Amino acid sequence: MNPTPAAALSLENEELRQRLREAEELITAIRAGAVDALAIQGAEGPRIFTLESADTGYRALIEQMSEGAVLLDADGLVLYCNAALPRLLGRDPAALLGQYFGDFVPPEYRGAWAELCAQGWQAPARGELALPSGPTPAGQPPGSAPALRPFSVSINRLSTGIAPTLAVLLADLSARQRIENIRSVVARQNALLDYQSEELVRQ
Repeated sequence: MNPTPAAALSLENEELRQRLREAEELITAIRAGAVDALAIQGAEGPRIFTLESADTGYRALIEQMSEGAVLLDADGLVLYCNAALPRLLGRDPAALLGQYFGDFVPPEYRGAWAELCAQGWQAPARGELALPSGPTPAGQPPGSAPALRPFSVSINRLSTGIAPTLAVLLADLSARQRIENIRSVVARQNALLDYQSEELVRQ
């Protein structure tokens, strides 16, 4: 028996209400960031559309900058590092993730590193640190240390909602150190020239 017009209209209204609820749930999920992509059925089959969140630009910025960036958990384990950090330390990215960052700090600087981290958990902290520019080169005597590279270190605590992390930014100071060395050489040469000029005057 065919449904009456009123019953058919009621059934159609209920189907429309259900579709509206599903659409509203989808919109709510997208707004909450719970959806990363959408699969849309088209004439040529389903197509995947990726949704860009507000922090996509920040992630791209961190990955493209020349300074090293690393996120540490409360124990000092490396949770994330950008592409620049392994290059600056001369290491493979896989050698950093999941490792204690303090293990890469030379023993003579670990006290300063621990103090910087302790300050960073309380308030933004800044300092300088020397880190190896790579593993010990092959061919060197056992126990010999790799060359060290000076870094400016900025540390800040981040609250992500899951667990607090420590954000560390490392800027290579090698170029600044080379400039200071050149200035020092120039200053010594100028002082020598001044001395020679004074000797000539006296003679």
